[in-house]
Amino acid sequence: MPDATEIRKECQIRGVSFEILSDSEETRILEEISSPSQNMETVILEKAPKIAVYTPKGKQPWDDAVTLVLTYAEIPFTAIYDEEVLSDQLVLYDWLHLHHEDFTGQYGKFFGAYRNVPWYIEQKKEAEELAAKLGYAKVSQEKAAVAKKIRDFVIGGGFMFVLQPIVLILLWRQTELTSVNRCLTGIRAKPTINRR
Repeated sequence: MPDATEIRKECQIRGVSFEILSDSEETRILEEISSPSQNMETVILEKAPKIAVYTPKGKQPWDDAVTLVLTYAEIPFTAIYDEEVLSDQLVLYDWLHLHHEDFTGQYGKFFGAYRNVPWYIEQKKEAEELAAKLGYAKVSQEKAAVAKKIRDFVIGGGFMFVLQPIVLILLWRQTELTSVNRCLTGIRAKPTINRR
């Protein structure tokens, strides 16, 4: 970006460090990026991307570091969840951020330690009610449908950042996740699961 007093002041107010580059320094950096030996590419940002963050409606601000950081940095984003994804609202965004979402229908990673705690019981109940409201018999079916919509978003050119891609990759390949703990899903593992 061009050097301007207003930009410098805004960076200083917000605590953003910056460096002023000479034309020759800029050229050297661009040459390094374009070198075939580097796994880098320049990207011209023509507009700020519209960002969606996949997060449940009841999350507290401290539960989701991504929304906390985006809010602090004053970067606009929209929190979306299953209803928005299944009603094809992803097309409204350029970028989707997934945090630690579980698309298997296992109600998250806290079952072992928190299954009898009121907040966990409430989250499980909310997930089951949402799945039923959206027309699915099980949370696992609803989450698989959401994962497929996200796959379609990416195939259509949408950008995505995800911290746990393996669950999405398995669902995208339409692999049956029947080996998960039966007490979480109510599904008995199929005898052929070990052949996959």
